[in-house]
Amino acid sequence: MTDLLTVLTFESKDVPDVEGFRKYVAEVSSSFCPYIEPSARKDSTAYTVIHSDTEDAVIAEKIVFASGYVLCELLRSTRSQSISELRPPLLCENVLFQFPSIKDSRGKELLGWPHWVLKCRYTQLGILFGKFWKNAKERSKDGRNLPVPPCHFISVRESVRAKDPRFFEQADWLRPALESSNDIGQNVFDDLADYTDVAHTLKAFCDEPTQLNFTRITVTLAGNNFYTRAKELSAKELEEHKRRYVH
Repeated sequence: MTDLLTVLTFESKDVPDVEGFRKYVAEVSSSFCPYIEPSARKDSTAYTVIHSDTEDAVIAEKIVFASGYVLCELLRSTRSQSISELRPPLLCENVLFQFPSIKDSRGKELLGWPHWVLKCRYTQLGILFGKFWKNAKERSKDGRNLPVPPCHFISVRESVRAKDPRFFEQADWLRPALESSNDIGQNVFDDLADYTDVAHTLKAFCDEPTQLNFTRITVTLAGNNFYTRAKELSAKELEEHKRRYVH
């Protein structure tokens, strides 16, 4: 599994010029998202780029989840160490994915479940996740065409309570968790039997967040069944919601 993935860029404060991504971010920042520029000015936004030659969509999905999960815990660590009055606004971690051996048209599928699992677990902590797949044609809430992403990526950020409830139209039962969100250091995967080992490894990474350590923990998580089990639990949660509330 050591050649499962390569981390090309880790925690860069500069927007990576990958497949036109820098231009894409500039377009989103200038016309759609008011938080990108002030966050970048305070060095609160970071970018990580991952390349994998895997042809297996299941493995690619695990890589997406593992990297998003690890960077989310890094964001939590950064947030908890900051003095509230001096803490920069809107901490944000972005991870870009290059899967040249998998068709670009499968991007939505690769990001869908990893995004959902993370969203189910972390909304209660005031952390949100955006998923953007290459060539996606989407519209903003006010009906405008959004810039087309030039690559697949996941964005992990702090919530903005006054604005973010609108992103929960398709998961309205999670809105109360967002509105009452509070991060007190809880383990969001404590219902998985082997969480203790994973938590210890994550803590060690957050204490020393180097590119090598990030690669090691991401490869480890992508190589075991942690995500598979977390996905199963999230799928059950979704089905339970449908049985209770969807008519």
